[in-house]
Amino acid sequence: MYDQPATIYLDDLRAVERPEKAYLILEMDNPEGDDEDWFFDLFNRHGLPFTAGIDAVNAASADNVTLDRLLDAERRGHEITSKPLSSVIERATGVDEADFEPLSADEQRAAMELNKQLLEDAGFERGVQTVVYTRNNFDAATLEVADDLHTFGRTGGYGAYSPTLTAPFALPGDVAEPPDGETKDRLDRIVDENLVYHLYWHNRNVTEADIDRFLTYVSEYVDAGELEVVTYRDLERMRFEDGPS
Repeated sequence: MYDQPATIYLDDLRAVERPEKAYLILEMDNPEGDDEDWFFDLFNRHGLPFTAGIDAVNAASADNVTLDRLLDAERRGHEITSKPLSSVIERATGVDEADFEPLSADEQRAAMELNKQLLEDAGFERGVQTVVYTRNNFDAATLEVADDLHTFGRTGGYGAYSPTLTAPFALPGDVAEPPDGETKDRLDRIVDENLVYHLYWHNRNVTEADIDRFLTYVSEYVDAGELEVVTYRDLERMRFEDGPS
């Protein structure tokens, strides 16, 4: 919390068995806003699934990262998750706001419902089951609304997070732009300890070469059978179908 006051929400404490190997989620965050489209081919070349947090209003007017291309990506095994930005918030509520926290519970619900509905209307089936909180800000009302509408949610943050397969609803995310030695150290740790980790980037802050080098590093662990790159859908399956009750 550094030197700022804050409210901390504690979930149930639980003990679970570690998975047999490490799991990693790789997200390109709101790529429709930047319209950089190299990540489609890059992840396909490496044979790894990406997750993309999408604002449906922005994607509807994008030139390259369009709804049609994202739909094709979902069919190929990638995952599209709902991430309503200020454009959706303003359309749903009439409020020009980029964060969830200043909004009432009803306004937060309106924004999340609108983005989910727009994605469903566009043809997305699985990705709209999950949500990424706008600018990583949320409060108790956000969690309550999201829990009604979605299966998983992703927050922001930094550090070597290690949620298990039965992690709470809010799955921490970590970003280093571009990925550096510390990012690799954290990946080494989750492989060594068989943990679950989430990394996300914004296209405007990285280059194709940055991510290509890191995916090459990731692929070495994947090829060795020590790591699996997954999506929220995979975690949902492991959490509710294959994991401990």
